[in-house]
Amino acid sequence: MRAFDFAAYTKNPATIAPAVSLVAKVWLDGDTYVVIPDPENELSAFRFAKGDVHVVDVLPPEPGAAAIAEPLYEIAVRHNAPCIKLSVGAVEQYWNALSEPQAALAATQRVRISFSANGEGTLAYNNLNRPCLGRTNLAYVRDLTVNVADKYRRRFSNEFQVWMDYAVLIDGTRGIYIHEGPATIATNGGESAGCIHLAAPHAAEFFHWITGRTRIEIDYPW
Repeated sequence: MRAFDFAAYTKNPATIAPAVSLVAKVWLDGDTYVVIPDPENELSAFRFAKGDVHVVDVLPPEPGAAAIAEPLYEIAVRHNAPCIKLSVGAVEQYWNALSEPQAALAATQRVRISFSANGEGTLAYNNLNRPCLGRTNLAYVRDLTVNVADKYRRRFSNEFQVWMDYAVLIDGTRGIYIHEGPATIATNGGESAGCIHLAAPHAAEFFHWITGRTRIEIDYPW
């Protein structure tokens, strides 16, 4: 895939599909993405609102590339998204101000769920640790990836005849979600039925935090 031509993009918006795919260097900077659309020419970069950029995949390094080479990402940008251009000089100053490039965070957000022997556990993400509740003797997938398409503001469980709020699907074969619910054995009256519970308001916070590809690792002693 060729590097995206931002000049053509701005001049001919009517000819661009709703989502424009491109390969670029990407940094996550707070609520914005900084995108270098031409990896061979770092004289200019573009800053987009986080909601206007979807990181699809990280590309494997080219044969013979240095081990420390910055990765490239396949991304999709909303075709009419406003952006701020960082031009030569400003770009150099911006990179020098970065103590640690955040390119990896742009591709995959990370979550770790650790259960104790009784089914209670902790869901850790974005420097937060939230109590959660699962079910012992249930073989959860230990390493999985979700995306925004796996999120449901409200989902009905035909098996248990209940609504699940702020639900994130983690196992489509067995219908297992992370969703809002009592997060301790005491408040739930026992273990969960199989889904992973997060109490309010933590479930909503976690739900809204997932804005792209998110890797979830689950550890349990059973």
